[in-house]
Amino acid sequence: MTDRKRWEQKLDELIRQKVRVRDEFQCQRCHRRIGSLQVSHYYDRVHRGTRWDLKNVDLMCGGCHMRIEHDKQGWYTDFKRAQLGERELRNLRTRAEAVAKFSIIDLQWLYQKLQREEVTRMIDPIEEPKVDEGTPTEPVDTPPTPEEEA
Repeated sequence: MTDRKRWEQKLDELIRQKVRVRDEFQCQRCHRRIGSLQVSHYYDRVHRGTRWDLKNVDLMCGGCHMRIEHDKQGWYTDFKRAQLGERELRNLRTRAEAVAKFSIIDLQWLYQKLQREEVTRMIDPIEEPKVDEGTPTEPVDTPPTPEEEA
């Protein structure tokens, strides 16, 4: 095995580990924590500019991964748009479409960078935010107190 291939495999494995932690070991579509959990690349792995980009990958169970793989313009695009925002989704596309060539030194640097990078849970755009029923969401008109009138 060549050094390049070895570093690419190390990066692939590191991304798998990081995504599993970030997505809390659950499918991002159906939210199941069982079955075969796989890393889904929004832009395929052949796009070197986004292959190891954490914004390009999500954890999916095998069934959901198969369903979305051939329909990336449907649910997955809506999911990524809600997850990243329109601007970052366009930036991701630009990086995916760019010609990216990595030397072995580049791959080693990227591996070290990703190793140091903390992963945090991305906001789940599918779940509706919970509203505290006891807290009004709009200002309530109350009569002024005597101190306020003075």
